[in-house]
Parts: sequence; structure tokens; C-alpha cells
Amino acid sequence: MPLLGLDSLYASPREGRWNWKHGDLAVAAWYREVGRHLDFDVAHLVEWDLLLLDSLDQVYADVPPDAVALTCLTPVAQLLGSWEWLRTPEGLREWESLLSYARRTWNYQDEPLGCIGCGPAFSRAFLDAYARLDPPELCHDELRLPLAAQSLGFPLVDTGFRRGWDDPVEDRYFAANATPIQHETITDELQRPGGRRAFHPVRHAFRCPAQPMNPSPSGAHHR
Repeated sequence: MPLLGLDSLYASPREGRWNWKHGDLAVAAWYREVGRHLDFDVAHLVEWDLLLLDSLDQVYADVPPDAVALTCLTPVAQLLGSWEWLRTPEGLREWESLLSYARRTWNYQDEPLGCIGCGPAFSRAFLDAYARLDPPELCHDELRLPLAAQSLGFPLVDTGFRRGWDDPVEDRYFAANATPIQHETITDELQRPGGRRAFHPVRHAFRCPAQPMNPSPSGAHHR
């Protein structure tokens, strides 16, 4: 008996760094070629080093089915000059080009937001619209996705996986850097009522302890 039943298997034809930087475009390509033929309401993008220790229904409990869920949504104005994508002359030029494109082509008029691109969730309706939007390969999906969701009129919801952009305490649980989350941190959270259930990056094998996990009343309390 197979361990995992798959509706399909899609391999992006692009190289690894392109897929890492443009995960949204890879997902859009998947939707055009494969996803639109499948029966689903919401697509969750779960990276290889994202550890979720509860059901998707619980982890994303506060995300409406028509929404786009992104992690640590933060105004771009707070990130200029400090964030990796917005602190070099080249990065700033690409951002200005993307923002100008969105204003000119998508009639974008909102406050720009950035996000951490780990653990997003996309409604089928958004993917259908995004696949037809065909955004340019400028910047990074962590800037493109919020722009596109706002432009297309889809509600944006924070996953809550990381609760503050510059909070070093949050690095213990969920971060975009290469420092792995400690095994002890995960096990401690599992035993804590209302503890977190989403961790990134996790780069070691993890087996849930034999002792049952403490339940949490809703997804909002254990991200």
C-alpha cells in the first residue's frame, strides 16, 4: 500500500534558484498545466523544511476559503533599506519597476506589503486569476504576491506563523534564515497548551513524542 496517494506529480522545468525566488510563478505554471484540472478549493504550498504538526484545517483555521494567506505581512515602507530584496540599488530598481508595472497595468492603488514566503495558502479563485495575470519576473514572490492579491481584490490574511518581522524571539520558531529550529523548541511547544504547530526551517527528522500533544482550541492559538 502506498504511503502517500498523489493526484498528480508536477516538476518545474526551471532551475532550483529560479523556483526558490519565483515560487508563485512556478505555482501558476502548475495551475495552468495541472491544477485547473483537479478538484480543490484551496492550495497550500508546503516547502520541504516547513514542519506543520496539526491538520491543515487547524493550522489555517482563521483563513477564509476565498482568501490569500501569507506570512508576516508587513508594509514595504518599514522594510526599505533593511530587507534583502530592498537594500541594494539593483533590488530597489526592480521593486520600483514592479510597483510601477502594478500601478500602470493592474491599476494598483493600495499600500504595498511584503511577506515571508513560507506556508502560503491560495484559494482556487485566486490561482485561476493569478495564472491569467502573468506577472513579470521582477523582485521576488514575497513582494509580488501581496501586490497581485491586492490588485485582484482578494482578501489578504496573515498565517500568524511568525508574529513580528524584526522580533528575534520569533526566530526560535519561524524564520526565513538558514538557522534551523531546535528540536527541543518544537517538543516544548507541542506540550504547551496553545503552543505553536508551524516551524521553519526544520532540517532534521522529527518524530512526534509518544505522549499526546496538548490540543489547542483553534488554529489562531497554535501557529
